[in-house]
Amino acid sequence: SAQVSKTFLYRCDDGSQVGANFDDPKFAYLQLDGKSLKLPQRLSGSGARYAKSGISFWIKGHDAMLKRTRLGKTVNCVTS
Repeated sequence: SAQVSKTFLYRCDDGSQVGANFDDPKFAYLQLDGKSLKLPQRLSGSGARYAKSGISFWIKGHDAMLKRTRLGKTVNCVTS
């Protein structure tokens, strides 16, 4: 049987969009700013947090928070 792909599109407050794939539970594969990123899962008190190289993606339900340390920018995102 074909596996259902766990791919979601998040729309963020600043107008940007993030594609996120969670087929591998240990990683989030993000499409962000035209780049493909592979973020390993990190410890989190609640929700699921993925982070690497100054980029952090933290998911709780349909909401996510995208933090880009280098840009000093944190935006809230939501998927339908």
